[in-house]
Amino acid sequence: MDWLLSEPLLDAALAQISTLEQFASLESNFKVAEESGKDIPDSVRVKLGDKKQKLWVQLVQNETQSYMDKSGLGALVTAKQKWDDVHFMAEAHGVGSSIPMVSYTGLSQKELEDGMNLFYAYLASNKLSLTNPELQKQVAHAIAEAYKEVHETATGEFGGYDPFQSMVDHTPEKVRQIVEGV
Repeated sequence: MDWLLSEPLLDAALAQISTLEQFASLESNFKVAEESGKDIPDSVRVKLGDKKQKLWVQLVQNETQSYMDKSGLGALVTAKQKWDDVHFMAEAHGVGSSIPMVSYTGLSQKELEDGMNLFYAYLASNKLSLTNPELQKQVAHAIAEAYKEVHETATGEFGGYDPFQSMVDHTPEKVRQIVEGV
């Protein structure tokens, strides 16, 4: 087990690990080494902690994006981000800051209503696939924040939308609670 403590070998092993499951396998080897009396240097612990944190963040991002793409929210978020860029550039160049979101490709009244209704239907029938409660909470928070951005802009001064009932009924807080399973 002394090879585990070789930082060049550890670096090579960590470079090959791309999932939390793979990391857990390596981490269990370190636990066995520690239980058998090996001293794990702080530098090794730091590298392990950094890798675990990066994998955790990557998993949250991947799960969030996957859920949003399957639910239809991902397409709305992407279109809204593009509208943000156009809106910002127009404002920065003095062309006007009142480009309504409703006039942007992918964000028409019908597209927003259809996308939101698809999201609400998906939300009602699909729970998060993660079993770790902390990961679930982080993914739920990220989804709720993405929804909140679209919802607040659509219902704000630059939205330009006629209100529709499903959006009125689904406040950002209510969506957060549904995603979290509260």
